[in-house]
Amino acid sequence: MKTKYLKTFLIIVIVSFITISCKKSVDEVAPEPINISGTLSFGLSVQGADNGKLANEPIPTAVLISIKNTNGQVIYNLEKLTLVEVNGSFVSSTIELDTGSYTVEDFIVTDTNDTSVYITPKKGSEFEGLVSTPLPYAFHVEPDETTTVELDVVSSKLGQASDFGYAEFTFNNVVDLEAGLVAHYPLNGNADDESGNEFDGTVFGASSVEDRNGNHDSAYLFDGVDDNINFGDVSDLGSSDFTISLWTSVGEFKGPIEGTSSAGAWMIAKGITIAGTPPRAGFALRAEKFDEENYFQFSIGGETNQVFTTRDFENFQEDTWYHVIGRRISDKIELYVNGELLSEATVPLGLDTDTNIPLSLGRIDKLGFDPVGTTYFNGVIDEV
Repeated sequence: MKTKYLKTFLIIVIVSFITISCKKSVDEVAPEPINISGTLSFGLSVQGADNGKLANEPIPTAVLISIKNTNGQVIYNLEKLTLVEVNGSFVSSTIELDTGSYTVEDFIVTDTNDTSVYITPKKGSEFEGLVSTPLPYAFHVEPDETTTVELDVVSSKLGQASDFGYAEFTFNNVVDLEAGLVAHYPLNGNADDESGNEFDGTVFGASSVEDRNGNHDSAYLFDGVDDNINFGDVSDLGSSDFTISLWTSVGEFKGPIEGTSSAGAWMIAKGITIAGTPPRAGFALRAEKFDEENYFQFSIGGETNQVFTTRDFENFQEDTWYHVIGRRISDKIELYVNGELLSEATVPLGLDTDTNIPLSLGRIDKLGFDPVGTTYFNGVIDEV
């Protein structure tokens, strides 16, 4: 029965990872340092289809991949790469990696509608046995050599996200970033909004630095003292569902401030203060410390003068890159880190989060009230 099931329902696609090493650069007078980075490309070769075509199946147009190094640091998190068809096969755009060992953590192939169509199951999932290469899958990048890693993928129609070992949010929403986009801040040397809504910000003290991939002037460093970016009274989200996403490397997870009700390093905030109207309305993502444990926290508040919070005590590391997401959907809020759902909480249905407090990166804005309790973020923020 299992063999029949596989023949009937599975399309196995061989995924090739081709690492093209960079050439050495040599000076006739003195040798230059060797460039030990390479580029990684993904290719799709369809098995069991006529002339290599995907008969009666959606045509792949992109692939989303997550990669970690041997220290567990996320190098790429759900990075979207475009696929192009070349002589019946599919080849992706490239990414860069330094020489070393890595693991592929997520692999999702999507179509023109940004819908997942093929996926590589993870170890421990129900569909682990359907492929010979369940994730995470280890590979090594060598200098001046070509490395090929092959994975299997199966149709995403076979089951639910959990059947493949993926979180629902990751499985269903990773690529639909433009739908309903309110603001997008790449932070590439400025605080301009690239969503088209022109909700641009003003930088106060924060320094433009390298991002997680080593790109210059592609993120902002906040000193934890007075640096911030102010966007004004924009991006009110009302009672609608919404998602806030950013990359961060926290320099210091902050605990409570003695003599105040404030705590934590506020990465992004609009409201959540009694100085606002209504009091404590708004939303925020924070990096906090409690009882020597570091954690991320997502909060929303509304016209009820109450704050609803979800957090997870994972004891996150300082000076390490994390992809942090706060999501409000119907009557609950969710916290994701590196694509994994870590915690959730129930909130009143229809809670209105609108507030007159400006949107800020790197602090909570209290309109000049309670300067001692106006906490600032120490670390780097990117891709909001």
